[in-house]
Amino acid sequence: MKHLFFCLFIPLLAGCMDRLVGEDVRVVFPEPPAAVREGFGSPAWKLSLSEADGTVKTIYAAAGETSVSVLIPPGPPAAIACSMMFGGRDDLFFPAGGLYPHDCGGGSLHLSWEKGFAAVFLIRLKERGYPVEAFNSGRFFRETVLRGAENPWALDEELILSSLAGLSFRADRIKLLPAHPVSLSLPAGSWLPRNPLASVVRTNEEGVCDFGYLAEGYHRYYRPDSGGKADIQIKADGILYTVTNENLSLNTLTRARE
Repeated sequence: MKHLFFCLFIPLLAGCMDRLVGEDVRVVFPEPPAAVREGFGSPAWKLSLSEADGTVKTIYAAAGETSVSVLIPPGPPAAIACSMMFGGRDDLFFPAGGLYPHDCGGGSLHLSWEKGFAAVFLIRLKERGYPVEAFNSGRFFRETVLRGAENPWALDEELILSSLAGLSFRADRIKLLPAHPVSLSLPAGSWLPRNPLASVVRTNEEGVCDFGYLAEGYHRYYRPDSGGKADIQIKADGILYTVTNENLSLNTLTRARE
């Protein structure tokens, strides 16, 4: 009887310890956009996990890795952001994201580019001491993806923040920023967006890039073959853009909106 009790007790104790220590989860990185792989190569990864006390746990994975094992401590839902790294830099592209345990399945959590905005937003809130557990994180992730119209990075972050004063959020406050058609004269070549959800643009025979509609705010595009980049600021009354060419000289141009 004692032996039987011991055999039954050990699995129970192990389950209790798992709940106290946390869960070991295989976090799967998203597939890098083809244009990123072509222009920059295979990325290393930086994973940021929001913990219950507001601190951010950082884990690195080498280039070529497709996943990493993460011990996620017990507590409220945890936002996870994951950035591609090139040359030791993690700020070249917007991160992917996911939410534990909502995005878990079969012991793995698959991150996606569409959920990067929500993950970064919640991690920053948590760092600032905001009680993220006070509202439905799972719904927040779903609504930002739904209302982000395939590009949540174009959402009005300030409007969302203003709705959180009452320790809750309203889905109807998750709205896209105004967007404007943008065509600019840029050096010839393909321009790769900082936002993995946006499309690569190319200069035409007249030396003009048609970006389609860009949301008000800041945008960056890279020209990997030359090391050039274009920083574009979209405002209601015009466009300010700076092009850094191969020689690292700056040309700042301003154009009023027509």
